[in-house]
Order: sequence, then structure tokens, then C-alpha cells
Amino acid sequence: MSKLDYQAALALLSDGKEQPVETMSEFEAWLKGQTTMFVLRRNEHSGRFCFNFARPGLRGFIHRMTGGCGNMKPEYWEGMNILMDALSGHSDDGSFQPKMSGLTLFGGTRMLYKRDPKIVRPGITEVFPGIAADCPEAVVLGIVARYSKMYPTNHGLVIGTSPEDDYFTIVHPNQKSIAVLQDNADEISPWEAEYLRCSDVVGELQEQGWQSLLTAYNGGGVTKKEVLHWCKLSQMAGDPTMWRVLLIEGSGGSTDALIQDKDWLRENPNVSVCGCSVKELRDSFFNLGAITFPKN
Repeated sequence: MSKLDYQAALALLSDGKEQPVETMSEFEAWLKGQTTMFVLRRNEHSGRFCFNFARPGLRGFIHRMTGGCGNMKPEYWEGMNILMDALSGHSDDGSFQPKMSGLTLFGGTRMLYKRDPKIVRPGITEVFPGIAADCPEAVVLGIVARYSKMYPTNHGLVIGTSPEDDYFTIVHPNQKSIAVLQDNADEISPWEAEYLRCSDVVGELQEQGWQSLLTAYNGGGVTKKEVLHWCKLSQMAGDPTMWRVLLIEGSGGSTDALIQDKDWLRENPNVSVCGCSVKELRDSFFNLGAITFPKN
């Protein structure tokens, strides 16, 4: 039995002092800096989740990023650093460059190695959180499907693990807010639930006049399904400037496979292709509206 040690709490209550105002303010400031969590069900209006963070002055643009995670080969990891440089306004010569602004939407997770949880396994879900501090005019939001039991641990909230993998998956600590997808406590959500709910969010925001972009880097079958889903929505809208997609050439996986299908590219004018260099990416992101020059 572990008995309750209440002496410290009793001493705090009996010292006759009121709680300092500055202590309470420090707590509130600390709390505002933490990640908030929501639970979304299948039929809820997802756009309301995003509108919680559509602060005054936030640009009406939502950037969704999809691609490789646990199955991404190491030779494609460096390309994500190039992506981050292009989005964050990084410049080797110190020149003023555009950077990410508006809402950004990603898978909301981080992979840690089982043999050393202090080491992050690189994946596409590291891009937006990794540059959030450099992009004050952007808000980073995550949506994750609860595909297994969740475990609160010292390493974070574990939302997925598999015996054959050398990593486990946690809720990413560096994001403004995350929405966990589940219908109830007894049912898990398939991986596809994430991209379908993300497209719901984007669709609701587009109805309010927002612009959007889906960027794909590497990825497998689910990434391909998401890209095709956006293309179908663009065709249904009859407007190639809606549901725009950017495929990163040389990123491997299903993204490169789609790029090689020239007939498919011609049939989907909402899709653009870009090489994986800072200049090419920056030009594409700027032309598609995903990055802007900071106001201040």
C-alpha cells in the first residue's frame, strides 16, 4: 500500500499566505502553451475544430501534408529538411524569404525508437511541428486516427505500436492542438479515417472562402488514396484551383509513382509537380499560396 503523503499540501494551506497573483498568471501562461486535445466522431462538423484556432488576422489558407512515416527509407529523410527550409523562410545568405502561414494540418504523431525513446524516427509528421517556432503566422493542428489502445507514458501518449516495428507512435508534443478520431471507446479507427476527416475539414473551410493545398512526399497506399481523393473532389467541383495537390519529385514511394503516370497528370490539372530543392519548393509553395512574406 502507498499511503498519501499530505504534509506538504497541508503546510501550503496552513502557512497563512494567499496564492501570489504572479504564480497564477505563470500557470495560465504555461497552460496556454500546452497542446489541447479533442475527440471527434464520424458525423461531427470537423471545421469547428479548426475554427477554435482561427484567431483574428489568421490567413484563410489550410495546408495539409501527407506522406511517408514508418516505411520511409532513410535515403529520403534528408528531403524533409529541404521541405522545412523551403517552408520556414530559411536562407543561407540571410535574405528575407516567405514562410508558412495560415492553418497547417498533419497526422499529429511522432515515432520514437523502442531501443532509445529519446531518438525520433524521421517521418513526414515532423515537418510542420519542426518549423512552427519559425512561423508565428501559422497554427499547427494534428488529426490522428485511434487505431489501437492509448497508453499514457513518460514518453508521451502512446497511440500505436506493433511487435514487428522498431518504433512506437505517440501524440506529437509540438502542436497547438490535436483531434483524436474515434466513434466510441470500443471501436478503433482505420488509417484512412485520418485523411478522410482532414478532407472534411478542408471542405468546410473552403465553403468559407479558404484556399487549400495538399503536399505529398513519399508515402504508400494511404498517401496515394488521399491524393486520388483530392483529385476526385477537384473534378466534382469543376475547378482545378480547388483541392490543389503538390507532388514532390524524387521523394520516392507512391508520390513518385504517381508522377511517372503522365496520362494521369494530364487528366488532373489540379496537380502540380515540383523538384526537391529549396528554390523549386519555395517557388511552388509561394505560387500555390502556401507561404507568404511575414506581415512583421
